[in-house]
Amino acid sequence: MDKLPDPVVYAVPAFILLLIAEMVYSLRKDRSRYEARDTLTSLMLGTVSQVAGALVGAAVVGMSVWVYQYRLFDIGIEFRTWWWAWILCFFLDDLAYYVFHRSAHRVRWFWASHVIHHSSQHYNLSTALRQTWTGFFSLTFLFRLPLFLIGFPPAMVFFCAGLNLIYQFWIHTEAIGRMPRWFEAVMNTPSHHRVHHGVNPRYLDANYARRLHHLGPDVRQLRRRARRRAGALRHRQATRQLQHPMGRGPRMGRHREGRLARAVAAQTLLYVARAGLEPRRQPRDERDDQGTLGGGIGCSSRCF
Repeated sequence: MDKLPDPVVYAVPAFILLLIAEMVYSLRKDRSRYEARDTLTSLMLGTVSQVAGALVGAAVVGMSVWVYQYRLFDIGIEFRTWWWAWILCFFLDDLAYYVFHRSAHRVRWFWASHVIHHSSQHYNLSTALRQTWTGFFSLTFLFRLPLFLIGFPPAMVFFCAGLNLIYQFWIHTEAIGRMPRWFEAVMNTPSHHRVHHGVNPRYLDANYARRLHHLGPDVRQLRRRARRRAGALRHRQATRQLQHPMGRGPRMGRHREGRLARAVAAQTLLYVARAGLEPRRQPRDERDDQGTLGGGIGCSSRCF
């Protein structure tokens, strides 16, 4: 199998520099945007997620190669000859993420893993690193398998996925307001993604995109919103503590009904399979114009 470098590895120094720059900016502009324990939890989760990814990476690659054997078309990896395939793969990977992300918010099984990303009480670049390590067990890699079945080489798909992942980092910030109108109309931006992390019912189910906007009712409704609202989980307690994998000890961000127990440093398959998990989505007609439903970031005119 052809091999290509992992672009995320080369982007790590930039991630660190941007994170430090945002911290310095927040100290001068608004100290409430960063909180030490919350940031430390995000960084720890990001580290554990990378370790878990390295441990199961061989299995994911192996399954991808196995599916690739049954491809419908033979697509090469040489850019000069197959430049159009690279462009197509780039967009299709973004579409695959959109399908995954939408499912992660609407299907309890996938939300059990993705909920970790939405558990922070703040919205900054460290939040982008707050990732689950149970993605393999919750089968999130299945959404990318159709690309291998079409005929895109695994190395090409993983490289495009890395580029899309890099783009996703910078949109997790409140330090950037609105981008130029033409850019906002096409690309996913910090102002759009801040709304996605909002907890108010009118903001739920908005903007599942990673890099490009996809036409749909969620995007059209997103453009009509302008009030500042609270972010993170809709029903949340403290999200800075670690939780025992079997549910004992300090709690970290559990729904007030007690239905969703999230492990931070010690997530396990048991948690992913646990019954009664609640997605964030709520009926569209529900409104919360009087107050907030949780602490953390918000989505007012500053979101847009």
